[in-house]
Amino acid sequence: MAGQSHIDPGPVQLPTSPRQREALRRLHDQASQRIELGKRLFDAAQRRLSAVQQFRAEQEQLRQQLTADADRRDQALSRRIDELDARLTAMQRQWSQMHERVEQMLDRTETLLEHTLHLLNDRGIDTT
Repeated sequence: MAGQSHIDPGPVQLPTSPRQREALRRLHDQASQRIELGKRLFDAAQRRLSAVQQFRAEQEQLRQQLTADADRRDQALSRRIDELDARLTAMQRQWSQMHERVEQMLDRTETLLEHTLHLLNDRGIDTT
């Protein structure tokens, strides 16, 4: 590394006394336990992450299904409203046509009644 001097600690001396060896063994056991605990924590975190990712995927799938269902319902509702609107328009047209025929029939009846009254009056029949 630039700008840093490398100091060689020299040969590593292994512990020679039984007390030093025992301390080193305990230190090694503790380090091994910590490594094992770290591995278990890492595995648990991976499982949890996997569960969260699966939950999010299922949540997204559900959202898409709900959106698709809502879209289909909206389309079906729109079609039904269009059908009802068409039926209502047809019924209004029929009613207008029937109303026009009734008006024509009333006009014709009034004309016939006036004509009949005129004929009766011409023959001297009192219609009052």
